[in-house]
Amino acid sequence: MRDIIQGMVAVGLSCAFKLEDKFPPVSLLSSFIQGVNQTTKKMSRGGQGSPVVLKEADEKQLAALKSVIRCVEDHQLDRAMLSSWNIDEKIANLENLKAASKRKADEHVSLDKLKTHKAKHHRPTTAAQRHPLPPPPKVIPSQEKSLLLHDGLSDTLAI
Repeated sequence: MRDIIQGMVAVGLSCAFKLEDKFPPVSLLSSFIQGVNQTTKKMSRGGQGSPVVLKEADEKQLAALKSVIRCVEDHQLDRAMLSSWNIDEKIANLENLKAASKRKADEHVSLDKLKTHKAKHHRPTTAAQRHPLPPPPKVIPSQEKSLLLHDGLSDTLAI
């Protein structure tokens, strides 16, 4: 981020103090873009294909290129002089990558939530659902019932 600020300050100073002849803004911006591209390549190689490092490198490059566009517009510079860098195309590609990455991450999160939801056991919410009692026995008058006592012996009871 510091590099972006320094690059934009240099262009701003060149324009503000009318030093465009000594420090041409397009040349400064071209050097800045070249430096950003080299940094991005180093990050990508150093991360050995790590998705996190690649995402960070893409985000830094996107921010730098957007700041170049802003700087060109703010200082009313000729945008055509930077056409060889294909800035607009690079910004579009990086934004598409970012959107695709976000969609993929969102899909992954949604699938994880679905799997977690299916894996959870349904838990009863009321005490009656947690510990259901057997239905009470039907008592028919004038019939004998055999009851089991707690020690396992049976006893006959006339009702």
